[in-house]
Amino acid sequence: AGFSMEENRQFDSCCQAIIENIFLFSVEFLNQSSAACSCFEMQMYNYSICNKFRNLCSNTLPAKLQPHQQLCCSVLLVSLAKMHQQWLVDAVATASKLSVTSISLPIDEKSEVNRFVGWAVASLLQKWKGRTSTENYTPAACVVDCILCMRVLHAEAVQDKTYISQYYSEYIRVRNQGGLALIAHEFFDWALKLLSTIRLSFTEETIKRMGNDCMKVAYEEVTNIMENEKINFHKTMRKCLELNKSKKNRGGNN
Repeated sequence: AGFSMEENRQFDSCCQAIIENIFLFSVEFLNQSSAACSCFEMQMYNYSICNKFRNLCSNTLPAKLQPHQQLCCSVLLVSLAKMHQQWLVDAVATASKLSVTSISLPIDEKSEVNRFVGWAVASLLQKWKGRTSTENYTPAACVVDCILCMRVLHAEAVQDKTYISQYYSEYIRVRNQGGLALIAHEFFDWALKLLSTIRLSFTEETIKRMGNDCMKVAYEEVTNIMENEKINFHKTMRKCLELNKSKKNRGGNN
C-alpha cells in the first residue's frame, strides 16, 4: 500500500531537509582550499552517522518505514545525494555550452515557481511546525495552515490534469521524486509576479550601481511592488482556509 496524504507530507519534509544539507555540503566542498583534506563523500558519511540525521529520520520518516529506519534512511540519503550530484553535472554541462560574453537562456517561469517558491514554502513549513506562536501571539498552527494552503505535493499534483498541463512542467515532474514542494494553483500567479519582480529588481546592474546596498534596495523595491498584491493574496488565502475547514468538517461528520 502507498503512503497516506499525511505520510506523503512527512516524507516530503524529510527529503527537503536532507537535500538542504546535501546542498550545504556541496557549497562547503566547492569553497574549500585546494590544501583541504576533506571531501564531499566524507562529509556525507559523517552526516549519515550523526545524531542530527538520526533525529531527522526519527521525527519525519513515515511510520511504515520506521521498522526499517536505518536501511531506509541510508538508501534515501544515497539516492538524494546521487540526484543532487546529477543536477550539478547537468548544470556544469549546460554552463560549459554558454558563451562567456552572453549568457542568455530562456526562462522557464513555471519551473522557477515550483523550484524556488516551492522550496521557500517547504522551508517555512519546517520552521513554523516547531513553534507555538508568532510575535503578535498568533498561534503557530494558524501560520502552518496558511502555508499548507500554498503547497501541493507531487502525489496530489499528478492526480490533477489541469495542474499538470498548466503548472507542472515536464522538467520538474521528471526530477521530482517526492521531495519537492509545489505551489498550489490558487497562488501560482502571485508567485509568478513575485519572481518576476525579484528578477527585475535584483540585477547585475543593480549590484554594480548599489554595491553593498543592493540587497537592501532590491528588498525594499520588491516589498513595495508586492504590497499591491496583498489584498488579492489575502482573499485567496481566506477562501482556501475556509475550503479546507469545510473539508475537515465533512470528514469529521462521516
